[in-house]
Amino acid sequence: MSKVLLTGITGFIAAHILELLVKNKYIVVGTLRNVSRADFIKEKYPDADIAFEHVADISLPGSFEEVFRKHPDIDYVLHTSSPFHFDVKDIEKELLIPAIQGTKSVLEAAKKFGNKVQKVVVLSSYASVHNSPDPILTEKSWNPVTYIEAQENPLNGYMASKTFAERAAWDFIKEENNPFALSTICVPLVFGPVINDITLKNLNTSNALFLKLIDPKDPSYVPPGDVQFYVDVRDVAKAHIDAIEISESDGHRLLITPGDYCSQDFLDVYHAKGPKDYAKRLPIGTPGSGATLKANVKVKPDNHITNDILGFKYLPYEKTIVDTLTSVIEIKDNAK
Repeated sequence: MSKVLLTGITGFIAAHILELLVKNKYIVVGTLRNVSRADFIKEKYPDADIAFEHVADISLPGSFEEVFRKHPDIDYVLHTSSPFHFDVKDIEKELLIPAIQGTKSVLEAAKKFGNKVQKVVVLSSYASVHNSPDPILTEKSWNPVTYIEAQENPLNGYMASKTFAERAAWDFIKEENNPFALSTICVPLVFGPVINDITLKNLNTSNALFLKLIDPKDPSYVPPGDVQFYVDVRDVAKAHIDAIEISESDGHRLLITPGDYCSQDFLDVYHAKGPKDYAKRLPIGTPGSGATLKANVKVKPDNHITNDILGFKYLPYEKTIVDTLTSVIEIKDNAK
């Protein structure tokens, strides 16, 4: 069976990718910074063929070389390891360099030592598409952020880190005469249930947005929030597996999103379909007002190319909402 390198194996998204890899009988090599977190995975998948490799700092050149030396028979690389947080003191050191150098390092090591590597899939972000001057955002849209602008604030830094890292991947493929196939997967806010050992302290940034809705001091108040695009983490995981199994995806940026969301939608659906004991801990807000908010959004994505390539059918909006909020509530309760 094929062997897959999954970088950042302990991450929120990577956990769901791993679940599908194990289900589909892939041999897995996973990199992680904290070796103790491998114990959770070993206990969850006792019969799976999973090897763990310690990569302490992806920002260092050559950080993945030893992984490929030990596993020269890797067939596919799923690169998900990259920083996503805004609590930073040094934007360049904590966001830009790790994202860019980490991507370069895994590609360079794959070419130098991975003689069997057929394809690399890089997890990118809607951030690399965002702010494009294109009236409709597509797989061809790029964020025009500059390196100087990236260091103005953490949000710019994060968006730039994803943009520059993805561009570095495509530049590498071009400059190195296509040593293997490449796809990048651009995702917006990623919601869904947590299935690994993530706690309240390291809850993924997207899911953490809903903490402010749980047990509010004023149950009638819903914090205002922008309408943004989203995707279910289980769809992101499926897209990664599809990207290595569907050759038509080779050489493509893949923009994964079923559409937009707002907090009011989450509340409306959860009060209607979520567990009642949990639903009563959430505010009601102004039911039905989400549709008006979303109707006023001017920027829309068109990702029909991605959906056609992968034959994609996204999970229902209601399932994402119920599963996400239930998971976040339970994580919060477990932290007490």
